[in-house]
Amino acid sequence: MKGLIKNNLYSTLGNIKVFLLIDIVLILFLLATGNETLLYAVSLSTTPFLALLATTCLVKEETSKWHKHKLSFPVTRRTIINSQFIHHLFWIMAGVIIVITAIVLTILIHGNLYFCYNFRDAIAVVVSGFIVALLIGAFVYPMLYLLGTDRVVVILALGVIVSVGVVFGISRVINSFVESPMTDVQFYMYLSIETIVALIIYALSYFLTTIIFSKKEY
Repeated sequence: MKGLIKNNLYSTLGNIKVFLLIDIVLILFLLATGNETLLYAVSLSTTPFLALLATTCLVKEETSKWHKHKLSFPVTRRTIINSQFIHHLFWIMAGVIIVITAIVLTILIHGNLYFCYNFRDAIAVVVSGFIVALLIGAFVYPMLYLLGTDRVVVILALGVIVSVGVVFGISRVINSFVESPMTDVQFYMYLSIETIVALIIYALSYFLTTIIFSKKEY
């Protein structure tokens, strides 16, 4: 398992290094200027982008034929899928940490000029990025294993669109049952429900991906 995860990290590290370099430059500019638009842009995009790039290790594996070679290892196909999802979750959590750090440093330097309701908005931004990142993996992994990496650009684009659409859909459903403005209890319940739904979808995707991969022939 450790070897598989290390290989996944190695496969995506090149693209992720480029993204992180750009992200760090943007965060440094944010810390220097305190620009509100940039704060929201960085906070909402960092985690989903890292999640998206994490899924591209499958492309490099197929290009190098590693995806066939590792089937000869003494590991089950379920273990291979486990390594993919653990790798994906690793980069999601890395994104969450980066976003929280950027928000905290910006507020420490410039004061809280950005969030209302006792930082409820800040929590919502972090959680929203986390949820979209989960849903990207939930959509992209089974589709890549089902259709192959030849359609990777289309699959990744659809993954982002579907993920954002699901988040907006869940939000609209919940908002239809809750009067505005939300109380703190309603707000955190709303975020909890949205997060739980995303985690359930992610878990179902894991099982679906495992089934697809177990029946795949190379």
